[in-house]
Amino acid sequence: VRANATFTAHALTEVSGSVYVRANATFTAHALVKSGSVYVRANATFTAPALVKSGSVYVSENATFTAPALVKSGSVDVHKTGKLIAPKLKIKK
Repeated sequence: VRANATFTAHALTEVSGSVYVRANATFTAHALVKSGSVYVRANATFTAPALVKSGSVYVSENATFTAPALVKSGSVDVHKTGKLIAPKLKIKK
């Protein structure tokens, strides 16, 4: 999703590659259950309520990634001002 854009994908269920949400963009994928790596850049928002599995997760400064169903991912890197809302995900420290 390009910088400053808003995109909603109601029926998208899988992304075989990576998901890039660029600076100041908003991406909502209601039915997405599986994706490759997720990159949420500065001031961007990515919401994927059905996402269960992803590759690595990177959440940049002032960005928000909301994935309440996420239970499995690769490495997780969240900037100190970024937010990852994934209550079911067990992050190894």
